[in-house]
Parts: sequence; C-alpha cells; structure tokens
Amino acid sequence: MYGMILFCRLPNAMIDLPHKVKTEHFKEFIRNTGPYSFFITLTFNKKTTFERKCEYINTFIHYYNQIIFCHDYMDRKDRFMSGFAFFEHHASQEKVDSLHVHILIRTHQRFLNFDKVAHQGIFKRAALKVQNQKGLNAFSSSCIDHQMVWDEHGAIEYDTKNIWDGNLDLIKIIGKEGLSDNISPKSSYR
Repeated sequence: MYGMILFCRLPNAMIDLPHKVKTEHFKEFIRNTGPYSFFITLTFNKKTTFERKCEYINTFIHYYNQIIFCHDYMDRKDRFMSGFAFFEHHASQEKVDSLHVHILIRTHQRFLNFDKVAHQGIFKRAALKVQNQKGLNAFSSSCIDHQMVWDEHGAIEYDTKNIWDGNLDLIKIIGKEGLSDNISPKSSYR
C-alpha cells in the first residue's frame, strides 16, 4: 500500500531535481519507512531476464510469508513481509549471474516468535523452494545470506551504494503481493 504513495507522489515532486538528489530523497524515504530487522542477500543461480528474477523474488516472498505468517497471510491485514529490494551487480561472481538482490525487511511483531537461527532456517528454506523452469534452484545455495540489522543507517547505505538518480529503478518496494513492479531497469544493470 505504501508503495502506491511513493510512485504516485514522489516522482512528480522529484522530476527536475539535480543529479543524486532524487537518490537522497529515496534514501530518506527508506529510512523513514523503518525500522528494519533483517538484511538478506540472494544470488541467482543462472542468468535470466530481469523480469524472471523479479518473479523468483516474488515467489520467495510468497513462500516466506506462508511460513512466517501462515498460508492465509493474503487474507490478513498487516501480516506480510514488507521492505525494499535492491538489485546490484557483484563484480567477483563469475559462475553465477552477477546481478543479485539485497532485501531489507521491516520489523514485524511476528518475528519475535523466532530466534535468529530459526529465522535463518525459514529464510533459507523459502529461498531453496523457488525453482526455475527446469526444476532447479533459482538461487545459488552457497550465496544466500541472512543477517540481523544492527546498524540501520549502515544497512541502507550498503544497499544503496551503487544507486544514483539514473538507476533508481533497481530499488523495488516490497508489499503484500511482493515487489512493487518487475519493470526492467533502464540503466546498464540488465
């Protein structure tokens, strides 16, 4: 729901701002949307289209929500993962797709029912359930990371380190139905 507010109001207000100013406004929006509990990294197993990557992330979010919030999470108010996804290239990855995603998950009261180890297991189980068209894992099992957010400012800065006004489309808002969109970035990050 808050994703609609961002995409309906913020871009119109930010159209003529100088380089990097839009990014700073977006980062401020992310800071104001917190607090955040978890920082997650998923790396795709095979090269595929950006739209397919978004589909995999949405499927992961669906599985995660089912485990954390129960199978009827779509019918319940405020019982779903929310936060932001940040797509980024990783230069040192040669065997797998270099475009990976960081996910910053907003704090939810339901998370108190799980300790860190249990939550890591839930996260990994949800990620490894996602399969590509050939029935193989969509995400590289050796490149799945789950961390608690201890320094919110540092996590936001890390997630946005390669973001600037020309590639803000690499940030996707996460709501009840998954990513805010699956529109390919206009930047060279395809």
